[in-house]
Amino acid sequence: MELISYNEAYVSDVLLQVGKINRTTVALNVSFNVLQDVLDQKLVISGDAERLYRTQYKKTGIKVVMNLCKFINTNMFGIRDMLLRYGNVDGCNFAKGHYYIKNLVPDTNNFPKYIPHGSYRTDTTILWENAVQMSRMMCYWTIQPL
Repeated sequence: MELISYNEAYVSDVLLQVGKINRTTVALNVSFNVLQDVLDQKLVISGDAERLYRTQYKKTGIKVVMNLCKFINTNMFGIRDMLLRYGNVDGCNFAKGHYYIKNLVPDTNNFPKYIPHGSYRTDTTILWENAVQMSRMMCYWTIQPL
């Protein structure tokens, strides 16, 4: 996972780490400070998935553009449950303050069983009112048989 950019007028001290918490388990740790209240639920998440073919990533045709609060509240892939279990992020309202996600380990039971095996990349942007870019991340995934 790679943080490409974030809006320094709204967010500071961003930490994004992926690492092992024991010999076999990989977890996500995130922390950041919100400098101004973002309470109007007008954050939008935009994500585009690509699959690695030989040496190039090519678009899969999967693109999600959705209100962040609605996306989290659908609990797709168990994301809402994970955010509440591992941190203090609800995804809907961000009052000025410190937010974190600690040792988040995705539950593979919440993911579809029909995703083709391979390497993927998702380019994810979070926008406020569809205009102000808040952050952009690249996430790299490998789907393999268990």
